[in-house]
Amino acid sequence: MKRIEIFFDAACLVGFFVVAAIPLANPDLFWHLSAGRSILVDGALPHVESFSTTLYGTPWVNFEWLLQLIFSGVFSVGGWWGLLFLKALLFAMTGVVVWSISGLTGASKNLRRAALMGWTAVMLLHSELKPGQFSLILFCVQLWVLEAARVGELVERRPWVWGIGAFVFFAFWANLHPGFPMGFALIACWMLGREKPGWVCLAAALGSGALGTLATPYGIGVYAVLLQHFEWMGMLSNHILEWRPPQFGNPFQFPLWLTYGTVLFVCADGLRGKRLPIGHGLAAMVFGVWGLMHTRQGIFFAPVAVLVVLTSLPRWEFSEPRRRVLEAGWAAACLGFVLWLAIPDLQRARTFDARRLPVAAGNFIESNLNVFRKRRFFNEWGWGGYLGHRFYGNLRVFMDGRYLFHPILEQVYRARRTPLEWRGFLDKNGVSWAIVNNAPRPLSLTLRPKDGKDLNIKVEHFATFFPRYAWALVYQDPIARIFVRRGSFPKNWIAAYERQLVQRPK
Repeated sequence: MKRIEIFFDAACLVGFFVVAAIPLANPDLFWHLSAGRSILVDGALPHVESFSTTLYGTPWVNFEWLLQLIFSGVFSVGGWWGLLFLKALLFAMTGVVVWSISGLTGASKNLRRAALMGWTAVMLLHSELKPGQFSLILFCVQLWVLEAARVGELVERRPWVWGIGAFVFFAFWANLHPGFPMGFALIACWMLGREKPGWVCLAAALGSGALGTLATPYGIGVYAVLLQHFEWMGMLSNHILEWRPPQFGNPFQFPLWLTYGTVLFVCADGLRGKRLPIGHGLAAMVFGVWGLMHTRQGIFFAPVAVLVVLTSLPRWEFSEPRRRVLEAGWAAACLGFVLWLAIPDLQRARTFDARRLPVAAGNFIESNLNVFRKRRFFNEWGWGGYLGHRFYGNLRVFMDGRYLFHPILEQVYRARRTPLEWRGFLDKNGVSWAIVNNAPRPLSLTLRPKDGKDLNIKVEHFATFFPRYAWALVYQDPIARIFVRRGSFPKNWIAAYERQLVQRPK
């Protein structure tokens, strides 16, 4: 028995370490760092946008200001290693709370270890350092408090105590990240089926918590941002990977689908056998559906799934040897899955994985900064944060990952449908140069000479989106290309770099 427990403990520790040590790769970290630096330099919170040329001076509700100060402080002290340690710390803290939640179900330690291993496998997809990690921790803490009060591990005091606690808790949450509606939904689920004393405490917590979310420098503006996110949800789901529904073919999401199947089974069996409280089943449905709509929301379903499964799991009778084999097999399967997908990233031995960012192109821009500095440019959605942080104070970006740019992102995707729309879009926005993803698409063109038959040829879409008579390609690498508008840059400078870098057809 002790050997199985030692194996489980070792598997949990190794799995935790592997997931926590995966290099950072979130491009939005850069604009968060820029915002944090701006707050520290100015000594005040921003209320208007100042990092871009497109929306400069637009009102900005920077609802994640406290988180940005944390990121910026950690980065100033420890650099990328510091942020990687912060990610590991957040992940470990969340794991401890999930372990504590599983302890409220009365399950054996081995079952709790198995659930923790499954949770770790699900979280592999969400191992990035993102603002949502703070919401996840607070969500798990709230889940523990609600369940501990329900089972009697935490004494339910008077409603005013719950009200004050909820006000402070949600005020802190609202200044970190706008994930607090998840907390409201969780309280609402737990209110069902409670008797009057407990129900009143939860109602007080819900009302006071809602008031607490207004205790931010932006007040009701936080809710305006949430409404804007819902307004653009369709566009986000179409164009941004983490806002799309989970996919069956994505190996990182295999544990999530297994979790959904397990939760469906145990919920059906638990509700029939009256082992599962109604609130638990409702929470599994609410957060399960939300996670099916948007991949990024799966982080809130995972801890609920741990609680639901361990609460309602049928108590199958197995012989001792068979139970040990099943437990060891599950631990080995979860650990093997984590190692299978995580080791390639760990082998790169870096703190930040910048393979998808225009680092080399940034070097070229930096070496020619006096040429690029005062000219308006276009950049890809995911690169704005990096460019804004790297050239802080020297370049204003076209757009970055902030919610402010959702309307512009939609315009970009529409403009890219045809060369004519794209060129009109660049002209309308006064773009003098563009740094774009080096992912050419083939286009079929029909040439109609005056004499002879039509000639069909295939060219890169860049040839028509950035026609050579108006644009010059001055830089390219496997990640990025830089085009400059003729007439906006010195002719001798264009001639020097265009001759070196343009690939002539053979």
